[in-house]
Amino acid sequence: RRAPEPWSSERACLLLLVRARMMLREMVEIRVKQDRIAAGELSIAEMQRLLQQDEHGKKKKKRKGLGDADDDDDVDFITAMQQLKIQLVNEIRTNHVLEHDLAKLD
Repeated sequence: RRAPEPWSSERACLLLLVRARMMLREMVEIRVKQDRIAAGELSIAEMQRLLQQDEHGKKKKKRKGLGDADDDDDVDFITAMQQLKIQLVNEIRTNHVLEHDLAKLD
């Protein structure tokens, strides 16, 4: 028989604590992300990723024949995001033209 390893219960306890901390960190990251989405504090890349994920999810639902009342809310949200994206691009273009005109004046 092997002799019991020294500090085995302490190591097991430390391992459990490390796992708990990792799980808590993941939970906090998820919550922060959800709060940022709810508040609309997303970068352009994050918005684009959400739009792509949503369109991919809609295609899967259509193939499976799934759908519910939440789909209407999702469609409204995605439509609003797409309109805001178009407005953002237009404003960037306008800003670029104005900066170019200002440079000419200087």
